[in-house]
Amino acid sequence: MENIVFLKILNSVVVGLLWTVVVYDLPTDAVRRQSICRVYVTVEPSAFARGLQDVDLNDLGLEATFDCEVSKSDLKAEWFKGDKPIKRSEKYNITSKNGQHSLTISDCQVDDVASYTIKLDGISSSAKLAIKGNRTLNF
Repeated sequence: MENIVFLKILNSVVVGLLWTVVVYDLPTDAVRRQSICRVYVTVEPSAFARGLQDVDLNDLGLEATFDCEVSKSDLKAEWFKGDKPIKRSEKYNITSKNGQHSLTISDCQVDDVASYTIKLDGISSSAKLAIKGNRTLNF
């Protein structure tokens, strides 16, 4: 007969495939016993808490920032302009911290008008940059 016991987890550490769990409030008769158990872990899929939003600038030369928030804080993001990858540079500042991801484009010009996408852990969000000003732009 199996005994099902719900334990209060104080701390857990994952190293490779080994998961160490420290518990508290054990029954007094369990203090010096060793237990073997099966653990079933369900990993929640990543999701956007807030996706990218379109950015409309009023003139050339301004800065545009796209930002989003995801449900997991340790994901590596990839940014794209259209279908071309974006790397950090003087033109593009990319930041990621605690599930907050942002792309800042400096000195926006006509060739920056495009769709921008962030991809991470199998999910993506896209938004457009538009520049609307008093100038007539010739293409």
